[in-house]
Amino acid sequence: MFKFARRILLLFLLLIFFAFAAVYFFVELKARDAAVVKLQETFGRPVTIEDVHYRFPFGLYVSRLAIGTDFQVKSVMISLRPECLWQRQLWVQRVWIKDPEIIVSRLPDGKIALGDNFTKSPSALESISELVNKLVKNVLPVDFKETKGVALNLLVDDLRVEGGHMAFTDQSFAQEVKVTLEKIDFHVNDLAYPVRALRSNIRFQAFVEECSLTALPLTNSKIQSEGWVDPVGLNMEESFNVSNERGLKILTANIVSHQNDLMVEGEINLADLFALTSLQKQEPTLNLVKGFSALKDVTMKSKFAFKTQMDHFKIENVSFQGNISLPSELFPSK
Repeated sequence: MFKFARRILLLFLLLIFFAFAAVYFFVELKARDAAVVKLQETFGRPVTIEDVHYRFPFGLYVSRLAIGTDFQVKSVMISLRPECLWQRQLWVQRVWIKDPEIIVSRLPDGKIALGDNFTKSPSALESISELVNKLVKNVLPVDFKETKGVALNLLVDDLRVEGGHMAFTDQSFAQEVKVTLEKIDFHVNDLAYPVRALRSNIRFQAFVEECSLTALPLTNSKIQSEGWVDPVGLNMEESFNVSNERGLKILTANIVSHQNDLMVEGEINLADLFALTSLQKQEPTLNLVKGFSALKDVTMKSKFAFKTQMDHFKIENVSFQGNISLPSELFPSK
């Protein structure tokens, strides 16, 4: 009886070994070419991948991925959870993306597109959605059915982006707006596709390399955000702040949504916002504000608030309340 059990165990271990060996050889020999073909079909652009390697037991490593000239990344590490083998869903434990560079545009009709070629760029969201659908279709069993209460095809436990760079162009305004972010660090957990009632914690940090908004000299500033989002219940709590080169906070905001009713409250410090305007382009229309902010011991703060909808975000009917504090030497006593 003991010998029989040992043989069964040995056979089981051999089957596992051959299964992992088959996955290893497929990934090492075929995965790179297969991925290139799928990505080219989805985005309609030339795709290059330097290497794709298998990482035991359920990992995949991709290096030097580029989609045309609009997206490239130094490396991507993906780890799957073993539960996806019997739960009939693609369950990703961790995605780690290092040094991505991306060009994103907002078209005049409001759609988001990959790249800055407005006549040929497909919608980035539609392309990514199509890619995920193809991935799920190829990975999950043919008889896959969404279980009631678990309407989920793809789940990501942990997503990290480090050292990112993004150039964003918005053509939906009368005057084109360009913003370039560098040193982007982004961390989010519990993502699902299609979306479900998950509370996703989010942390974001980036530096503004360039901003074409002359009324807001944000170049060289630092952006930080932290909070959580429930995309199904349309609930969220998020803190947002922007600080200048000297570490002074020029904008703070608290964003709270309850069942789609979103409230934004914050404070903007105009004196600190324009404290480093010597490094920015000089605009005659801002000379008055810059002149005040250049004075010593000047405080120019304004609180603001507005309400909107989480699924239809619009900035309108903003209320302001503020004050200007000037040094006493400007008003000498008689």
